[in-house]
Amino acid sequence: MNNFELGDIRSVSNFEMWSVALYNIYDIVKELGKKEYLVNIGSIVKSCLCVASGEFTCSIFPGTEHKNCDIAAVKVIVEEAGGTVTDLFGNEQRYDESINGAVISNGKVHNEVTETVKKYLKDRK
Repeated sequence: MNNFELGDIRSVSNFEMWSVALYNIYDIVKELGKKEYLVNIGSIVKSCLCVASGEFTCSIFPGTEHKNCDIAAVKVIVEEAGGTVTDLFGNEQRYDESINGAVISNGKVHNEVTETVKKYLKDRK
């Protein structure tokens, strides 16, 4: 796990974005992109493992049906490494049902990312 803040030149974050996502995170990515090097590596599980290993600072998952098991698995791994995993809005969530997206982070940037989410999105739950 790294201890980078958003805006640290060494900090890289992942985002997932596609047409069937529960939330459109375009504006969030646009704002965070002013401070952060953002990539999309195409696998939420791999990006979360990059958070746990310290390669990435954060990963943002906009949610889709049937991905709760992926996030449940990485929640255990990331939190054991010292990070934080919540829904998009910073709330704890259950993983035996559909989830409300996810923010997976090193913990240090978590509040800043979820506050940015809240500026642009309304919680559906």
